[in-house]
Amino acid sequence: MAEAIVSTASGVPWTESWSTGGRRQGIEPGDRVYLLRQGTAGRGIVGSGIAISHIESDQHWADSSKTANYVDVEWDRVVAAGDRLDIEDLKAAFPEQNWRPQSSGNQVRPEVSAAVDQLWSEHIAQTLPPAAPRGGQGHQTLTAIRIKIEMAAQNRLMAHFESEGWTVEDTHLTHPYDAKATRGREVCYLEAKGTQSNGATVIVTKGEVDHARNNPGRCVIGIWSGITFDGDDVDELSGDFRVMPFEPRYEELTAKTFDWTTP
Repeated sequence: MAEAIVSTASGVPWTESWSTGGRRQGIEPGDRVYLLRQGTAGRGIVGSGIAISHIESDQHWADSSKTANYVDVEWDRVVAAGDRLDIEDLKAAFPEQNWRPQSSGNQVRPEVSAAVDQLWSEHIAQTLPPAAPRGGQGHQTLTAIRIKIEMAAQNRLMAHFESEGWTVEDTHLTHPYDAKATRGREVCYLEAKGTQSNGATVIVTKGEVDHARNNPGRCVIGIWSGITFDGDDVDELSGDFRVMPFEPRYEELTAKTFDWTTP
């Protein structure tokens, strides 16, 4: 927890597998997730992130003879218990939402999800100094900004292929690539990355790398770097956009986290 707090405060996401209890479905890559602290010492939201995998079974964290269900989460902000968005504030703002989740968690009701994220973002902005981007892809603290950057990059890449006569299907919520382009018998898998940095490095997930390595010659990545905003929207004329083959080699990858199977 302490490492995640320090990492995300400096602008570097913290990625790890999180137990979903008995839940085996209902969480998809790209879903927004929150860490709701329990107990008598102070309840409330202490973390937010994005699911980057489907739910999968693996060895139980406490009993190697059993299995447990996990989802990989890229936490974009984790805070100390004293800096939480308190449960009483959540109850007052969203009385229709169940704020007593079981071990498998609860779904945030669709009609309040955007407002919950807005309240959390405002709480972070008012309570803590903004996370300082540190090189690389420069992840955004506020979800709204990050989503706008990611979707702008994806839309630009899809439009690029459509202008070349490809039929493009958005797949970013269901597959380890953002879109699938077809033209006759040709198939191309598209990965998009948007960043406010110079784009010298971008963050890619294990699933994205595995898919690209299993489909050599059929994967393309579009990187929109140097993105700036015109008011609340991405400035379409800002930065640089480049399209290249997505053929990641292990020597080009820098590990952010490891899964360690204990002896």
